[in-house]
Amino acid sequence: MRMTRPAQFLLIALTGCSTSLYRYHSNSTSPLQNPVPAVGIGPVAMAHLVNPIEDVPPAHSGVFVGHVLFSGGVVTQNDEAGQQNVAKVTAASAQEKYTQTVSQHAIQVVIAAAQQRGATPSTWTTDSLPPLVISPRRGTHPMDGRDNVPLPRFTVTPNALDDGRLATVPPQVDAVVGVYVVHYYSHNAGWFLGQNYGTSAGARYRLFVVTWDAQTGTPLAWTDTTTRFLHENVFQPNSGQVDDFMIDTESMMEKQIRRHLWR
Repeated sequence: MRMTRPAQFLLIALTGCSTSLYRYHSNSTSPLQNPVPAVGIGPVAMAHLVNPIEDVPPAHSGVFVGHVLFSGGVVTQNDEAGQQNVAKVTAASAQEKYTQTVSQHAIQVVIAAAQQRGATPSTWTTDSLPPLVISPRRGTHPMDGRDNVPLPRFTVTPNALDDGRLATVPPQVDAVVGVYVVHYYSHNAGWFLGQNYGTSAGARYRLFVVTWDAQTGTPLAWTDTTTRFLHENVFQPNSGQVDDFMIDTESMMEKQIRRHLWR
């Protein structure tokens, strides 16, 4: 069917802004008490520091914090996984700025969600959180080819707390919570690794929240939440637009963590 110019304009106006939410995984290995017991909330860990990925550019790993700038068009590279499209040039910037922002945001979101669930949060001071178990996903996803994430996608699961970290747990708590930022980034239009069609400008945010038993260090529950924002008609965003993208993903993350923590 041939559309008139007013109809075409209306279609563009209605589809000009696209937001999507993905919550890939939420699992509770042992239901928490209701009301939730006293918990200690620990530091926010950047997953790319806890699980360093070697021989892969940060923005191609999917475990990354910062701004991604694509340029030079698209090229096809051959690797052991097959032929992969990717931007000719991928530059990373603003890692320190984004790390500070997401560290503050993540801890505030988790504390607010814990209080909403009836917990009494206190501070758990530990030098580091245990590494995550990161496993590539096999097969394809319906959004592969145009989603704003490099391939392969991956799942995340927690490890138990070792004796050294257990020794840092406050005596008055029943459980401790660790917060991992798997990724938090913005980008212009371009090709993430493995995309067939590329993506418009946008942002993406993934938090992995783990609750451990304070006595044994066993993971009691964990929630893996991803939010994203894509603007179909913006390709080279200015700094204000990039801020808007990040604010949008943060707002969606707040709603999802409040809804799903310990449920």
